[in-house]
Amino acid sequence: MFAPLPQFRSVVPYTPNQSYQKPQGALSLYAPVVGLQPGQAYQLRLAPAPGVPLALGVPGWLDIRLTDWRGVPPGQLQILHEKPAHVFIVNQDLSEFQHVHPDVLQPGLLRVPVQFNSPGQHKLFLQFKTPEHGEQTLSQAFQLGTATSNVPVQPMKPLIPDAYWPKQVGAYTFQVTGLPTRQNPMSMFQVAVTQNGRPVSQIQPYLGAGAHGVMISQDGQAFVHTHPTSAAVNGFYQSPLMFHARIDRPGLYKMWVQTRIDDQIHTVDWVFQV
Repeated sequence: MFAPLPQFRSVVPYTPNQSYQKPQGALSLYAPVVGLQPGQAYQLRLAPAPGVPLALGVPGWLDIRLTDWRGVPPGQLQILHEKPAHVFIVNQDLSEFQHVHPDVLQPGLLRVPVQFNSPGQHKLFLQFKTPEHGEQTLSQAFQLGTATSNVPVQPMKPLIPDAYWPKQVGAYTFQVTGLPTRQNPMSMFQVAVTQNGRPVSQIQPYLGAGAHGVMISQDGQAFVHTHPTSAAVNGFYQSPLMFHARIDRPGLYKMWVQTRIDDQIHTVDWVFQV
């Protein structure tokens, strides 16, 4: 469970006017300012994009502002896996996952497409790279509420380890083995991708890698983003995909693996215990 946020405040994410009709299911967003964390060069602040209110089940936009301790934004973001930044968003019970990419509107101002299907606590992880400080991962907890100041209580879906079992996504079967454990926190785990029992040999590059794997702990405090170590052959990756990961904090984790096959992104997830 995520750490509790301070008392929720309803924050109206837009300026009402006579011609504007508030949409059904409109959301307010509360994101307490965290400040610089140890070892981090930048801090982030979240807000809905001006004039574009967030609503349940409807595509919307979040603005992310990046500044250093002086309030100065980074002058340049270097391309990281084909994008200027990567954003990962999960809800409190990790039942919802978004991997999206922002547009850079101006130095330090990123606008990212989002869609929320439930209110309550969420957490955002931002990865980017600057010439001065290299690769950075920042996180921000935030809370979504309806038009009232009270956040409806959502039933929490329990996390149950299921990494023992294959998962079917479309025409493909995914099987993971060798995930980190408490006894072996550093591992080379692999994801086998098969179709009709045969290994898939034409996995397309996705954002500069053979796949993307994201691991987040149940409490939202641990985050790992990893990619296959194998190289492409004739422009394609082959099953099984081998990843490297190290997790030193015990607990329950959920992992999402995203691959690109037949020009489609396939997302599969597993829960595992460390």
